[in-house]
Amino acid sequence: MKIKVIFASFKEAYPPEELKKRQEMLKKYISRKVSLDFVFLGREAGTVWKNDCGPTDFAHATPFVVEKVVEAEKQGFDACTLYGTVDAGIEEARPLVKIPVIGWGKSTYSVAMLMASKVGVIVYEDTLIPFDQKVLEKYHVSHLVTSIRSVQIGLPDMTSKKVELKRRFIEACKLAINEGAQVIYPKGITMVPYHYSPEEIEKEIGVPVLNAMEIGMRMTELVASLRQRKN
Repeated sequence: MKIKVIFASFKEAYPPEELKKRQEMLKKYISRKVSLDFVFLGREAGTVWKNDCGPTDFAHATPFVVEKVVEAEKQGFDACTLYGTVDAGIEEARPLVKIPVIGWGKSTYSVAMLMASKVGVIVYEDTLIPFDQKVLEKYHVSHLVTSIRSVQIGLPDMTSKKVELKRRFIEACKLAINEGAQVIYPKGITMVPYHYSPEEIEKEIGVPVLNAMEIGMRMTELVASLRQRKN
């Protein structure tokens, strides 16, 4: 099975050591029968690797993501997925191809609904909260979420502020739990699992923490497998 993983950015935007670690982590969440191919957008598509990233950046990247999905099908890939939880271009691309096109954001909400009746969502920055509130409506999961909170640390700064990131993340989790959250959804994989494992955070807060990277990759493989059996 061949899966195409799209990064919604041009390759040079990522620090090389960070990109290598991210790609290696992805391989942990697939079976041996799966091969991954990574593709990036051109510079004209912009990047999500920036502070104050928001809806305008996602909208700008969308047609370029769609283009890569269509290209992946022509290249013979069995499925396509977008790195991260934003799902830019996923819904737009799906009707244009026959292969599965899986978004980690929606997949993780689907798993959250199977685990709890109330979920706390944690994002990177306050600028993302209005966008994610609209996503709740789009995915019909507003009833599921107690609140959307941020750690107020931009993506490029998380490595240098790793200790502060953990403190703020746990603080946001505890506030969500006090509001009734039974599960935490870190809607940003640089928080979990890139810097901190779900298990490490769970020991601090006492409720399950979702791993959107693992859920997204396993869901992509599952749906692709089901389609192969059907064919």
